[in-house]
Amino acid sequence: MSSIYETIFENPSAKLPDQTNTEWCPGAYEGTILRGSSILKQHSYTNYKIARLVKKFILNPSSENMQQVENSFRKYTAISVIDYVLSHMSRMKLPAELLHNGAIKLTTESAHRDTVKFGIALLGDERSRIKSLIQQDAEIVRKLSLNEEFTLYGLVALKNILPKDQATEILLDLGEQLTGWGKLALMYELDYTNPYVRLWTLKNGCRNSIGLSYLANVCAIKGKLKNYLQELEDNELPMDPEYLPGICKIFLGLLEDHPENDGIYEYPDAVESANLFRAIVERSPAEIKDKAADVISKLNAKGIGKS
Repeated sequence: MSSIYETIFENPSAKLPDQTNTEWCPGAYEGTILRGSSILKQHSYTNYKIARLVKKFILNPSSENMQQVENSFRKYTAISVIDYVLSHMSRMKLPAELLHNGAIKLTTESAHRDTVKFGIALLGDERSRIKSLIQQDAEIVRKLSLNEEFTLYGLVALKNILPKDQATEILLDLGEQLTGWGKLALMYELDYTNPYVRLWTLKNGCRNSIGLSYLANVCAIKGKLKNYLQELEDNELPMDPEYLPGICKIFLGLLEDHPENDGIYEYPDAVESANLFRAIVERSPAEIKDKAADVISKLNAKGIGKS
């Protein structure tokens, strides 16, 4: 059986070796848990036992020891144990080289997804860092992150492994390729103090296949939608056609009536942003007016700002 890494290297969207006929959409299991209010964790002794098995594998990376680790993660999902297992391992004082080698093996050789998820987390742990191998490690994690089953774990690892600017560049590149739960996870990992990231967010951030309302509020607030529109208004500029589709998606997502996602009424700058958008579109070319017409019609129907 091919490893998960080998499978994704050939085709990021390929069926995974351990895939069943009935399972969650890639990344949805973790995404649903993280968006919910329930806390998923195992008993402390369970976490300790798994840490001991991982240590055993790291000291002796045999096929038998790999299988024991995989069996543990078949029983206890990675998201429920990763932080606790890594915490236990931090007290084991294992050499960085052995930790790194074990993380690489778990990440690239296992055909079991939760084992790979743990391997990614271990590879991103500071105690596993080998300075000369940082770029190689980042490329492995980037490849795996293209499959949205692993994106959540890969994003955190990339931010830990790489310098801030380089991590941001790779995350934005991933953000233009991801469309599902991985894209949702990515939007919560970006550095919004970076002006370029905020502009990227207005242009590309809301686009996803799960539902616009899942990202509209974070894009509007973190991307500083009102500030962008205010700058256009202050300088009497028309709407930039490059940014219009993304901004329309943000408004449409805010206007969706979703029972669990924040909508237009939870966006504190809704009225000001809507009025700015109307004013800017009004002085824009006819093509812009046509493309923005649906958004303005829906804002009017909701009574958001001036109609």
